[in-house]
Amino acid sequence: MTPHPTYACASPRPARTAYSTAANMADFSDLPHGVLLKVFIGLTRPINPDSVRDLCASASVCPSWREAAKEPSLWRELVVNKAPLNERLTGRRLRNLVARSHNTLTRLLLEGCPLVIDTALARAVQTQPCLVFVNVEDCARISRHGLAHALCDSENFLEIVEQLNDPRQSVADAQRCCVAFKVVLGAEDEEATLAEAQAAGALHALLRCAALHAAHAGVQAACCLALSEYVYAAPDTEVAFLPPIFQAAVAALKAHPLDMYVQRAALLALCNACWYGLEGTPGVPALLDAIQHVLAALRAFPTDLELQECGCDSLESMCYMYASVAEAVAAAGAMGLFIKVLNLDCTNNNTLTVAIDAIRVIALSKAALPQASAGIDAVVHALRRHESSKLAVAACRTLGIYLRSPATRERAVQAGAEAAIWEAFAEFSNNDDKAVLYAANYALQDTQA
Repeated sequence: MTPHPTYACASPRPARTAYSTAANMADFSDLPHGVLLKVFIGLTRPINPDSVRDLCASASVCPSWREAAKEPSLWRELVVNKAPLNERLTGRRLRNLVARSHNTLTRLLLEGCPLVIDTALARAVQTQPCLVFVNVEDCARISRHGLAHALCDSENFLEIVEQLNDPRQSVADAQRCCVAFKVVLGAEDEEATLAEAQAAGALHALLRCAALHAAHAGVQAACCLALSEYVYAAPDTEVAFLPPIFQAAVAALKAHPLDMYVQRAALLALCNACWYGLEGTPGVPALLDAIQHVLAALRAFPTDLELQECGCDSLESMCYMYASVAEAVAAAGAMGLFIKVLNLDCTNNNTLTVAIDAIRVIALSKAALPQASAGIDAVVHALRRHESSKLAVAACRTLGIYLRSPATRERAVQAGAEAAIWEAFAEFSNNDDKAVLYAANYALQDTQA
């Protein structure tokens, strides 16, 4: 609370305040190294999107904080995409940041870094054996083909596929080829790039790589990310290649249940494959088999927002495909996991929106009805706490399901579902947000039935 201005006239106050501040700073400086590490972990991604900025600032506070900030695990993911840090980033500074990981760098994303050039980036990534993801956007002096060459000495799909198909290729080289594959596939001219990849037999090479190096976590993570990019770039008419990708993603989930990067990448590939519906999967038995492994990933990494988003999205898509799948997802305890996502203290509205959509598709499943009250409360709370239009649409649609069902209507009314929808309607009426207004109107119509 800000002191009343008249208190400034009292002479003892400034001295006491200064003494108290100094004492508090001393207390923070004397925190045990292990405690500081736990605090700094909260500054890393994906919890904190400004991790690089905040960790660098923390390291400058005092010697003990600087020592704690040297922990390599804090620097495994480097994302530099906001001003002024990205505008000032040079090749030398990038190498210094990468060096803090002590060769454990796993993900690197640069956006809007005009001072970094190809050779500087190459020096930074060539000695990183754990690297599974690299992406550059709006970096005028970095080319994707130059980055691919730095990763695996190949600039196009023909050369990358040739390396992947080489029986003498090492595991480390296979991992770097998969990273380079995704880098090249993300070029601006997606259609031409995809045609080149198809002509080179890239998909077959990636699937072969995933099967050959099933026991290596780094290869599995990099390969699943490359496969997810391939699915994303492919046209809607070509779905015949999706079932093998689905199977490769599930195999990665099974083989490496405790590796966060593999689980995150595999769920992304699975999510993209499931987006195409039942045709993108090997069939209902394969879906039922995948459910337990997706739920296991959600349980193993409850605070990883990217993983939670992909997992919830995958399960939602699966539930839409077949009624028995929705019942199986509910029976396996998915509702409780979706509710936990909504209760996370985060500002990532995309993750929360996907969790709300996932609740909707199993809301009236027999196994999920006992948790209807908890689901309604979580959605109402999210709707009132966040101002996202997409989240509001998802919440209104989900609450409308509960309000229109005789089995859950009374619980929904008691939990304030109608009131929350009306509040959203009034709030978004000022912006004339038609999507929210339509969803709110539809949720409230015929609720007496």
